[in-house]
Amino acid sequence: MHLNIHADDQAKQESSHLELEISTATIVTTTALTCAAFTAVMIIHLLTRD
Repeated sequence: MHLNIHADDQAKQESSHLELEISTATIVTTTALTCAAFTAVMIIHLLTRD
């Protein structure tokens, strides 16, 4: 029984660690996409200025 509780506890820790990695990846991806979109808008703005 004690071994089972320990395994369950470890599974919970791994699960929360995975969720943290996923949320971090989501933030990084969102930031990268926002930056890329902003850069594209600036380039288009510069090209169509004159």
